[in-house]
Formats: sequence, C-alpha cells, structure tokens
Amino acid sequence: MGLFGLYMLSMVLVLTFVLPEIFRSLAKDKTAYAMFTSVLLYYLAFDIIIRYFLQKLSTLDLQKFLLTPLKKSTIFHFSLSGSIFNFFNLLGWILLIPFAWQIIIPELGVGIGLNWILGMMAIPVISHFMAMYLKRIEVVSNFKGIFILGAMILLGFMDYMGWISIMEISEFIFSSLYSSTFTWIIFWAIAALMYIINYRLLSAYSHLDDWFSDDKSTSSFGSFNWLEQKGTTSAILANEIKLILRNKRTKSALWLSLFILFYPLIFYTNPDLNSDYWKVFIGVFISGIFMINYGQFMIAWESAGFDGLLSRNIPALQYFQAKFLLLAFSCIIMFILSILIFSFMMTSFATFCQFIIQSGNQFIFPDVGINL
Repeated sequence: MGLFGLYMLSMVLVLTFVLPEIFRSLAKDKTAYAMFTSVLLYYLAFDIIIRYFLQKLSTLDLQKFLLTPLKKSTIFHFSLSGSIFNFFNLLGWILLIPFAWQIIIPELGVGIGLNWILGMMAIPVISHFMAMYLKRIEVVSNFKGIFILGAMILLGFMDYMGWISIMEISEFIFSSLYSSTFTWIIFWAIAALMYIINYRLLSAYSHLDDWFSDDKSTSSFGSFNWLEQKGTTSAILANEIKLILRNKRTKSALWLSLFILFYPLIFYTNPDLNSDYWKVFIGVFISGIFMINYGQFMIAWESAGFDGLLSRNIPALQYFQAKFLLLAFSCIIMFILSILIFSFMMTSFATFCQFIIQSGNQFIFPDVGINL
C-alpha cells in the first residue's frame, strides 16, 4: 500500500505540470480555466466513488476514553477534524491548487487566484465528508446509501444521453470563483455543512445498540431458508452470501462489480477501440469481474476459520462446489445485467419505450384491439 501511495503521488505530481497544457488543447472556443471548471463536478463525483471504496473510516479506540472526563461531542469532533488530514485530501490539494499559479493568477490576477485556491481547498474536504457519510449511513440504512449512489449514476446517465449537461452546470457553479474574491466562503460553508451532517449522524448513533435494528426476528440481510433446505452445498452457499452482505470489503467488491457494468461506454464510444478483440476482453472482464475481485481472496479470507470447518461433517468436495456455484452464478447474473444495461444505453429511452409498447400490442393483445 505504501508503494501504491507513492506511485499515485508521483502520478499526481506529474499531472500538475501537464494539466494546463491538456486543458489549453481541449479548450477550443473557451479559456483553459473555463474548460477546467466545466469538469470539476466529474472530478468530485469520481473522487467520492474512489474514496467510498478505498478510504477507511476514521476510528478511535474508545475504551481509553471511558474513564476520562471527556464529552462524547469532544471525541466526535476530534475524530472528524483529525480525519481531514489524510492522503486522499493531499492528492486533491496537490492536483487542484497548482492550477491557479500556472493559469489563473497570470491571466486573472492575484486576488482571483487566491479566491480560487481557497475554494479548491474545500473541494477535497467536501468529497471526504460526503464519502464518509455514505460509508456510515450504509451501516444504518442501506436504502439511503443506495439512493445517493443511484442518484449520482442517474445524473451521469442523463448527461450521457444528452438530457442534461453536467459540464454546463459545473461551469455555472465554479465560475463564481472568478467573479468575486469572497465566493470561496460558499464552498467552505458546504464543507462545514457536510461536517455537521457527519457529526449529527455520529451523535444520533453514539451507542453500539443504535446501529442495529430492534427487530431480532429476521436477519437484516434477508432470509435464505429456501436455499439452506436444499442440501449441504446449498447451505454453505447461503452462508457465503450472508458473509458477503455482512462484510464491508466483500460488499465493496459487489458494488464495484455493478459499477463496472458501465465500463463498455469507454470502448464503444471510441472507434479505435471498437474491435472484436476488445469486445471479447470487455465481455470476459464484465461477466467475470466479481469472480476476479472476490474469487482470488475468498479462500484466504476464510483461512482463520478452517479449523472450524474441519471439525464439521462437511466434505471438502461440497465446500468447493458451493464456492464454484457462487462464482458461476455471479458470472451468469453479470452477463444478463450487462446485456440489459448495454441494450438500454445504446438506444434512447423513447425508442426503448416504443419497442415495449409495440411488443405489447403485438404479443399481449394481438386480437383484442387494445393499444397500450
């Protein structure tokens, strides 16, 4: 992880020197700084997703504070404020701030440049607390976390279909940094709001029992009794699914597999990469992404519990059959989802609805004369 961090840091340092030239070449009828502000919302969304999967929550060993005269609010503030200084925020500051010294200050002056620097310092903080809120709210309510991530995906899809323009929205939001020398306060106010939201969430669930439902009759991850009754192999498979839904790292692998479904958009919109070889690669990669992410670690993650497995009357063949079925079904499900999503993306929503209506009139009510 240390070597990977040094690699990412070196890549960001190199990018800071070439970033102005990249946006000068991309900006045809715009200035370089206007082109840069038009993609900042994309950067913010990408940063939140990366933090959600890679950044760890800031935690404290509360046992040593139990006998000290410290309020819970003090401990929460210490935990939240200390988490601001992390590696991901450092990467964001290194990437965003030098742009002012190379482009904005020479063209717009020192005052606007300082306003830009102060505003950009708030962007990594906003994405940091947003990602931390998503990770925490997922423990309390899966629906809220899924709703927020789903809204981000929906906005990206609407932008891809041309229904909205995120670049224009981004330019409208961040161009305020060029109009006044005090608009940086707005972005830090948003960062403070995200801080307060995280603080209120921690305060509302300050006891361990608050993080779990009072209803003990059913599992929060669903019941798999129908699968457990099919035999030993099915029972092992059901237990494997429960462990995947309970553990944070395995759930991250599951969510990452769903995000990879949108990976073909990179290739199929590029004529140079739209070849049969790339299509085979994309098909294998998408359908087997969960098997790649989870399958290579699933035995190692259970190595600490092998003593318990050996003490049970479970044949090794059935144990590995359950593993195989899990990976095989994941490939089948990802294959079906990729077909549905890719077919939907390659056609407009109106065309898709028209196809459904025509199919209904042709196959559902062929002789009745009913038009859907």
